[in-house]
Amino acid sequence: MLSLVNADTDPVLAYLFQGDDMGFFAVSLDKSGQNIPRSSCPAGWRLQVEFCLAVHETVPARIAPEPIIRGIRALGYYIWRDGSTR
Repeated sequence: MLSLVNADTDPVLAYLFQGDDMGFFAVSLDKSGQNIPRSSCPAGWRLQVEFCLAVHETVPARIAPEPIIRGIRALGYYIWRDGSTR
């Protein structure tokens, strides 16, 4: 897995996935998304777009980059439901 040690200043390539019609989204540094648990989306995750992830970069979804970066640092991925950014 790529390092997010310098994600505050150095963008890394990340991938946005969409789940089912319940509004689930996920971000991973793995283009295949295989590290994202299927339990949150039994139908599977669909790759939407690749993007540069860093604190000062825009995420192609309605979420700030900071929770994504924290999630990837902790788990290797970040999952959320649209409108919910724990």
